[in-house]
Amino acid sequence: MKNLRTAKALAAFLTTAAFFAACGGAGVEVAGTTTTMKTSCMISWNAPETKVNNETINPYNDLYQYELYVSSTPNFSDTDTPVAFVSAVENGESGARKLVTEFDLALLNIDNASSTLYVSLRAVGVDGQKSDFMAPVTWTRS
Repeated sequence: MKNLRTAKALAAFLTTAAFFAACGGAGVEVAGTTTTMKTSCMISWNAPETKVNNETINPYNDLYQYELYVSSTPNFSDTDTPVAFVSAVENGESGARKLVTEFDLALLNIDNASSTLYVSLRAVGVDGQKSDFMAPVTWTRS
């Protein structure tokens, strides 16, 4: 969604992208089996608010999902394959719609020996158009 790529959205991503580690090792039940969860590592962002022409968008209606990319280099291209898709809007506990603005990277099964990876997102509109890649953020794994 070329119209959603704005300097404002990229700046918001840079200023709000945050990684933080939480206590790990908790047991998680998935489909009747118990697994050990990796240490949590959250990435967060702000939803784009304007198109490239500064026209205001309604992220609740205009955004479909985010594509999440991980690489061993900070360079991303249109030929890269997303490692996850994150819904842009979900139903909250009370049934009210809410914007999704974070993702736990520990949920990814990344087979990469590098302890330092780079993460980027692309917004995808309901019309299928994609934004440019947001500025990559460093993910240091232990």
